[in-house]
Amino acid sequence: MQRESVGELLAVRQTESNKRVWLTARRLLLAMTGLQLLWLAGVWLTGATVRLDKLAALALCTVATGTAVLRLSGATWLQSNEMKGGRWFWWGGTAVILTIGLWYAAQQRVWSFDEEGMFAAAQVVVAGGAGELFNDYVGRSWLGKQHPPLGPLLFGGALAFGGDSLFVARLLTLAFALGLGGLTFVLGRELFDETTGRVAALLLFTFPLIFRLGTAAMVEVPLTFLATLAVWLVIRRAKRPQRWHWPAVALIFAAGMMLKYTMLFVLPVLLALVAFTSSWRRLVRFALALAGAGLVGFAAGWALWARSLVLQAQWQTIAAYAGLVMTDVYGRQLLLETMSNRLPSALGVYHLPLLAAGVWLAWRRQMRADRFLLAWVAVIWLPLMLTLPDHRYFMMTFPALSVLAANGLQKIPNAVRPALLLAWLNLAGALYLFVDWSRAALLFIK
Repeated sequence: MQRESVGELLAVRQTESNKRVWLTARRLLLAMTGLQLLWLAGVWLTGATVRLDKLAALALCTVATGTAVLRLSGATWLQSNEMKGGRWFWWGGTAVILTIGLWYAAQQRVWSFDEEGMFAAAQVVVAGGAGELFNDYVGRSWLGKQHPPLGPLLFGGALAFGGDSLFVARLLTLAFALGLGGLTFVLGRELFDETTGRVAALLLFTFPLIFRLGTAAMVEVPLTFLATLAVWLVIRRAKRPQRWHWPAVALIFAAGMMLKYTMLFVLPVLLALVAFTSSWRRLVRFALALAGAGLVGFAAGWALWARSLVLQAQWQTIAAYAGLVMTDVYGRQLLLETMSNRLPSALGVYHLPLLAAGVWLAWRRQMRADRFLLAWVAVIWLPLMLTLPDHRYFMMTFPALSVLAANGLQKIPNAVRPALLLAWLNLAGALYLFVDWSRAALLFIK
């Protein structure tokens, strides 16, 4: 398929003398800064946090950093859209991410319920082994009624190896976050080119929720890692098929299901990818392999938990959650809360212009890789919005969103480096606000 020009892709205003791209680097930087200021104003107006005293300083810093990057954007070293560096890119990027991650793992507040419950279950594994965890599994209210056991087993292993400390458990999640960054790079490289992979990996870590949950003893980041790994393996098989690819994808999917049941939302993504890249015969074989892995995992679950009737109890909870938005007022309130403020805050409102440019570019260009990325987002977002729209569960689409945003950003002349710099500076402000975040008010949930 012949590539369209930059003007055709990004909406050109025709004048008598020339063509002009409407989204320039300057307008992008102004939009990113303005959206971050509007977000801070929204937090202040709604009284969403108990730390309102932070907002004035953050607003001043946002204006200062936005102005500084805008003035620097004309500098030669910021005007190139190329992302080179080789080994220095990886070592430097890893050092920055690891430094921020270690600080945040040591400083950020404990997430109530999920992190507290996960850490308590991991401590049970350390004290009495896996057998102790399965004794009265259904009686462990947070865990038994809705969660599979792989999370506590993983974090329990980390505690047994590194010591009984929440910080140690968080380091395990940070390792998965680093791996997720690497997978996002190879995903962008396989679908497009190396520059897209590098920009996408850097953008991924500027989504505030990546650092927040990537330094918490919770399963969302490990789950996203497994989901992205499965996607990457399917892409690799399409290009360089190996016999072990399908069994590996099936095992990864089964592991994800034993980590958190929301891995099920990734199944349509994998099937769509196989449909885009393979024959229908291979699609059927792949579906059968996944179904076999699921049946094996389900049978193993019954064998482990038959006495405590865990699966029956969890099925009741899952069935109730599946109809939450359609049948319960709270579900619709949660949907409004998530889509209006929690998910934009998780992505970083300053990314909205980049995401809009990337989605529009993909929609206009309609390459096979574009269609797949849009399908990845759509087939996860739509079911989540109709069932349990918790903002954390949308994280499984963040790698796809970062690749889309990277594509859109590269089509804006001289914008890649200034936008990345400003995104990282805005991220710093968001992390400062969230490090001891305690919500004081909700917009829609009563």
